[in-house]
Amino acid sequence: KHVKMTISTYFFLLFIVGVALTQDSDLKPFKIQIQQDVIDDIKQRVERTRWPDQIPGSGWDYGTNYEFVRKLVSYWKEKYDWRKEEEKLNKFPQFMAKIDEQWVHFIHVKSSSKNESGIVYPLLFVHGWPGSFIECTKLIPLLTRDENGVSFDVVCPSLPGYGFSDHPDARNFSAATIGKVFIKLMAKLGYDKYISQGGDWGSHVSAMVAHFDPQHCKGIHVNLFQYGPNNKGIIANLRYLAELSSKWIGGEHYDWAWKSITWFLKEGGYLHLQGTKPDSLAIALNDSPVGLLTYIVEKYHGWSDLKNGRLEDTFTEDELLTFIHIYYLTDSIGSSMRLYYEEFGTYGPENAEFMKKLYINQPVGFSQFPKEIFQPSEWSVRLYFNLVYHSRPERGGHFAALEVPEILADDIRKYFFAAKLHEKKKLESSEKTEL
Repeated sequence: KHVKMTISTYFFLLFIVGVALTQDSDLKPFKIQIQQDVIDDIKQRVERTRWPDQIPGSGWDYGTNYEFVRKLVSYWKEKYDWRKEEEKLNKFPQFMAKIDEQWVHFIHVKSSSKNESGIVYPLLFVHGWPGSFIECTKLIPLLTRDENGVSFDVVCPSLPGYGFSDHPDARNFSAATIGKVFIKLMAKLGYDKYISQGGDWGSHVSAMVAHFDPQHCKGIHVNLFQYGPNNKGIIANLRYLAELSSKWIGGEHYDWAWKSITWFLKEGGYLHLQGTKPDSLAIALNDSPVGLLTYIVEKYHGWSDLKNGRLEDTFTEDELLTFIHIYYLTDSIGSSMRLYYEEFGTYGPENAEFMKKLYINQPVGFSQFPKEIFQPSEWSVRLYFNLVYHSRPERGGHFAALEVPEILADDIRKYFFAAKLHEKKKLESSEKTEL
């Protein structure tokens, strides 16, 4: 649910945060204002959709269920109101920051805590694909309020190439590059220490932030782990092969390993396509609102922990259509998919050497949701991360911030306290505390 906020409160928050930001010409308040002719054009394109046939009763077996999409499109034509959704989003203070000649869009909400003795800690929230900055909107009221003496300032940027951020116009704008952009964003906002949280690409970008900015990024929490043991030497590879080859050797991890392989075979086609020829697909999706809906909604169906096994019981029609609008209105589906090419299409010896050496020394938390697309063994996570908190919630999938925001927010807090305890023990061992 979105934060309820009066118009006067919204403008007061914009004034308080905006006054400080506008002292810098590279920081400015932002408000979503889509021209009416653009909205009208979308409606017209939706009306002119050319529907292909589908085998009766095939459901989601061949991909997106057209019967579901037709119902959603009917709602789109008859009831969906972009202006209403635009107004909801504009209740969150939003800004643009110019970093390395790229404008980065972000939400910035400060702690609402009145606890003078409490801790207010900055948190960088990083979304993934096919998500957007909207993913943080359910978390913000949960994280900015005081609980057990802790609250957070939340900074939620749109990845470059996504939403209202600029689209990179040069090659090699990878997760590492994005991480460096977000490091500069947090510095520009005046934060000398912070933690980062992310799922999907957000987990990888958060790791890059921690790697390149250990002086200020004091830890990360992720809800997706996407690194394999293949970069970590022969012993790690042999152990992984053992998990695949024997239930007795692999133990509980056997099923997880095979589930990951099965997922890649059945669901991973988009990875190969977007990692090799993203522009070939982009022009069709960018041209057709319903085509874009059909492509993205299938991911929400396949990757979420569906209530009653139904997508419509997990997300509202307004939510699903607003997710699509953020991509369509900003012409960002092509630039968003291009990140896959920058990560996978250019992978070579230099990248392999970097991953071989990668290890995040700061405290790391990992929430392993049951319906997440990758299910790694804990030992493989520890190959890359100084893991101090690991949970396995009972519910939740790939879009945890949208599906189960209360659970994710609670886990972020539990991680924060676990990280503080970890650093306290380091301090007792005469090592400098980080948090």
